[in-house]
Amino acid sequence: MSTKILSVRMSLLLWSLTLCFLAAGTAYAAWEPSKPVEFVVPAGSGGGADQMSRFVSPLISKYNLSPKLFIVMPLQPSVW
Repeated sequence: MSTKILSVRMSLLLWSLTLCFLAAGTAYAAWEPSKPVEFVVPAGSGGGADQMSRFVSPLISKYNLSPKLFIVMPLQPSVW
């Protein structure tokens, strides 16, 4: 295979990948939650993961990182 044909194929591949990433990026940016988000903590209440999620949840609202509220939901022992 000549280097010119290989170069053309590589160029087409790169352009097609670029277009795919651009299309995926615009679709991803358009999504936002339609109802409050449940932040499920996979540990009991009062543990490190629970404390971290309760610390992060108000920060999401304070800095407008999401248009909807994040609600911390500790995993119930009956679900285990």
